[in-house]
Amino acid sequence: MVFNDLHNDRGVPLVQTYAMPPATTWDQVRSGVAGQLDGWNEVGDCTDTGERQVQCSWSESTRWWPRLVRIVFLRPPAPGVAGSHLWPDNTFLVIGSARGANR
Repeated sequence: MVFNDLHNDRGVPLVQTYAMPPATTWDQVRSGVAGQLDGWNEVGDCTDTGERQVQCSWSESTRWWPRLVRIVFLRPPAPGVAGSHLWPDNTFLVIGSARGANR
């Protein structure tokens, strides 16, 4: 999903996935990434919706090489939900970045 969303004619995006402790919150990862993107513009609404998957993007609008960073936070399903026993005891953070992307 992140790879396909960021892929464009200026190159292949870089996508990394991280296993996080189960108690990690959306606010922790969002503020941690945002703190490293000083001067970048947050794209859209990055509010925690409480859903299993939450995402946020930041853009750096430069004339020749605009860049975009997108994060996706994946939470485990609630106990008792079908398939919840298959999910590892982690949350996951996917971080993707691409040059030439500005959406």
